[in-house]
Amino acid sequence: MVGNLSVGSSETAKLLFRKELLLNGIEKMKFLITPPRYLFFTGKGGVGKTSIACATALQLSEEGRRVLLVSTDPASNVGQVFGVAIGNRIKALTNTSPNLFALEIDPQAAARAYRDRIVGPVRGVLPDAVVKNIEEQLSGACTTEIAAFDEFTALLTDTELTAFYDHIVFDTAPTGHTIRLLQLPGAWSGFLETSKGDASCLGPLSGLEKQRTQYKEAVEALSDPRQTRLVLVARAQKSTLREVARTHEELAAVGLLQQYLVINGVMPSAEAEQDDLAAAIFEREQAALAAIPVTLQLLPRDMVSLKPFNLVGLDALHQLLNNDVAATSELCIEIPTSSQAALALSSLVDDIAGDGHGLIMFMGKGGVGKTTLAAAFAVELALRGLPVHLSTSDPAAHLSDTIEGKMDNLMVSRIDPHEETERYRQLVLETKGAHLDAEGRALLEEDLRSPCTEEIAVFQAFSKIIREADRKFVVMDTAPTGHTLLLLDATGAYHREITRQAGASGLIEITPMMQLQDPRQTKVLIVTLAEPTPVLEAAALQEELRRAGIEPWAWVVNNAVASGALHSPLLKQRELNERREIDRIATRYSRRYAVVPLLKLEPIGITQLLALSQSNVKHSDMENKTYNALFICTGNSARSIIAESVLNRLGNVRFKAFSAGSHPRGEVDPMALELLESLGYGVKGLRSKSWDEFAGPDAPKMDFIFTVCDKAAGEACPAWPGQPITAHWGFPDPVAVQGSKEQKHKAFHDSLMQISHRIQLFLSLRIEDLDAMSLQNAVRELGQSPVN
Repeated sequence: MVGNLSVGSSETAKLLFRKELLLNGIEKMKFLITPPRYLFFTGKGGVGKTSIACATALQLSEEGRRVLLVSTDPASNVGQVFGVAIGNRIKALTNTSPNLFALEIDPQAAARAYRDRIVGPVRGVLPDAVVKNIEEQLSGACTTEIAAFDEFTALLTDTELTAFYDHIVFDTAPTGHTIRLLQLPGAWSGFLETSKGDASCLGPLSGLEKQRTQYKEAVEALSDPRQTRLVLVARAQKSTLREVARTHEELAAVGLLQQYLVINGVMPSAEAEQDDLAAAIFEREQAALAAIPVTLQLLPRDMVSLKPFNLVGLDALHQLLNNDVAATSELCIEIPTSSQAALALSSLVDDIAGDGHGLIMFMGKGGVGKTTLAAAFAVELALRGLPVHLSTSDPAAHLSDTIEGKMDNLMVSRIDPHEETERYRQLVLETKGAHLDAEGRALLEEDLRSPCTEEIAVFQAFSKIIREADRKFVVMDTAPTGHTLLLLDATGAYHREITRQAGASGLIEITPMMQLQDPRQTKVLIVTLAEPTPVLEAAALQEELRRAGIEPWAWVVNNAVASGALHSPLLKQRELNERREIDRIATRYSRRYAVVPLLKLEPIGITQLLALSQSNVKHSDMENKTYNALFICTGNSARSIIAESVLNRLGNVRFKAFSAGSHPRGEVDPMALELLESLGYGVKGLRSKSWDEFAGPDAPKMDFIFTVCDKAAGEACPAWPGQPITAHWGFPDPVAVQGSKEQKHKAFHDSLMQISHRIQLFLSLRIEDLDAMSLQNAVRELGQSPVN
C-alpha cells in the first residue's frame, strides 16, 4: 500500500512511489499539473480544503520538492490531520516526509509580537498615558487579524525566510475570512496614502508605514499567475457552488485570476447502484453539477470521490486524491453504545420553547451545517407560534438561500460587514462629525477608513440583535469557529471596558458578555459532524467558551448516516466510524446531544427544514424493522388524521402510520387538510375510513394502536390481529371548538402541536431495548403526560 511505503529512504522507493501514484491516477488532478510556487486552497468551511491542502503538500514533498504547508485559519486543524503538534513555528514533519514542513499561524501569538513591535520603540519616549492608550487600541480582534495577515504577507515577500522551499501551500480560513484578509493589502495601502501621520486604531502610522512595501509586494505575488494558483474547494451542493461562485468573482476582483475548481466528496456512481440513500445523494449531486454557475464552468475542474475513511493520518492522505479507492467489507466491528440516547433537534426545541424567549447560538467549525440547523431550529420555533428572529454573523452565510420562503412569526436578517460598516460610518459622521470644522471632519473620515471600523460596526450590530432576546427568540448562526472567537473577544473587551469605567460604584449596564454567560438567557449549541477532526475542534471550542464563562447547553451531530437498510459498503463504513464519534461525544463532552440524519433531499426550504428538525437517528440492527401504528378516533376526520400524517413524517421510514374511526364521518375535515398542507406534511391518500379495514386477516399487522379521543377509547374494539401494544392518548377535539375562523384555526394548530409533541416522546423510546411489558407501560405513561 502507498501508506506503508517508506518514502524518501532511497531513490528506488521514490520511483516506486511515483509509479504507484501514476497507476492510481493521482497525478491526473489538473490543479497539480506544473504547479507554481504558491498554492492557495480556500472555500466554504467544511468542504475539505485542509485535507486536500495536506494531501497536496504531502504528494509534492514525496516527489522530492521542499514544501512549506501554512495554515492561516484561526482554528487550524492541520496538526490534527498529521497527528502532530505544529504551532506558530515552522516545524519539520520528519516522520511524514523529509521534505515537508508546516506552520500554523497563531493569531494571538502574532498579535503579541505585533504589539511589541509597534509599542516597543515608543516606550520611554512618549508619555505613559499615550503609550497606554496605544496598547488599549491594539487590544482588539482587528489587531489580531492584521497581525496574522502581517505574518502571512511575510511568507509571500521575505525571500530570506522562504528561499529554502520549492512550494508554499496555504490552507486558508473559511471563505468570508479569507476574502477579508486578501483585500487588506489594498485597503491598508489606501489608508496609509491618505493618512496624515496621526495615530490610528492600530497604533502609530509610522509602524504601519514600514509594512507598505511588504503589502505591495504581497499583492503583486498574489496577482501573478506565474507565482500563485488559487484552488477553490467545494462540494457538489447548490448552495456551496453558489458560494464558491461568489468567492471566485470577489477574488478575481482583487487580482487572483489563476483559479482552479475542486469538487470534493462526490458520491461514486458504483455506490449509487446498490443503495437508495447513496442513489438519492448521487442524483442530488449530479443535478447540482449540471446546474453549476456559469462563472465556474470555464475553470479547470477536478473531482475527488467520497471516501469511506476519516481523513486523518498518512494512509488517508495518500489515498484522498485517488478516486479508485474502494470500500472494504470488513464491517464486524464492536461499537460501544452510550446509555444516553440521542435526541431529535425538535426535542431540544421542546426543552427551550417553554421559556418564551431567549438567545440560541449555533457555533462550530465551518461546513458542519450551522446555517441549516439554525434555520431548522428557528422554523420549528416559529411553527409553534413563537416569534423568532433568525440572523447570522457569518460573512459567507446566506440564510435566504436556505429558507427559500416566508413564514409567520419568523424574521430573517444578516449582519453584512460592508453594510454595517457604512451604516456606522454615516452615524459617526452625522453625530461626532456634525460640529467639527473641515480639518477635524477630514481627520474623522480618515480614521473611519481603518479596517478596525468594521470590527466595531459588526460588534454593534451583533449586540443590537441579541438584545431582542428579552422579548422573543433570537437564533444566531455564527461564523466559523475562529471568526466567532474573534467576535467573542470583542464582546469580552467591551465588557472589561464597561466594568473598568464603572469602577468602585458597581453600577454597570448589562453587557452582551453577561447575557452570553447567563444560561437563563442564552443557550449555546455546538454543531459538529461525527468525524474525528470536527469533534476535536468542537471540544476545543467548548473549552474556549468555558474559559470565557459560557457553558454550552447542547451538542448537535449533523449529517449522520442512519443505519436503516444500507447496502452501500462506503456508507456502512462511514456509519460505523460515526458511531464511535457519537459515543465519544455522549461519554466525554455532552450528556445532552441531538443527532440529525443525512437526508435524501437537500434541506432547503421550510418543508425540508421541518423534516430535518423532526427526524432522528438511531443505530441498531433491530431498527431495520418497520413498525405499523394505527390511530383511532370516532369520526376519523381530524385528530387521528393529523397523528397519521405526523408520524409518517417524523417516523423517518421506521414507522408506517394509519388512521381509522369507529364511526367514520367519511371525509377529512378541510381545516385539518389545509393546516397539514401549509406546514409541509403529507396529505396524499388521507381519507376517513372504518377501523374494520384493519381487523381482517389480510390487513397489515399493527405493532401499536392508539386511541386519540375519549369516546373511541370507551368503545368495544375489534379483535386486532397479532398482539399490538395499545394505549389511550386523549387530545381535545379541535372540530368541537366554536368561534371565529381564527379561533378554529388556532384550535387545529394547537392540536397538531400537542400530537407532534407526544409522538416525539414516543419516538425517543428505545423500542428495541424494551420487553413487551415495559413497552406497554411506557406508551401508556406517555398518554398521561401533559399535552400543553
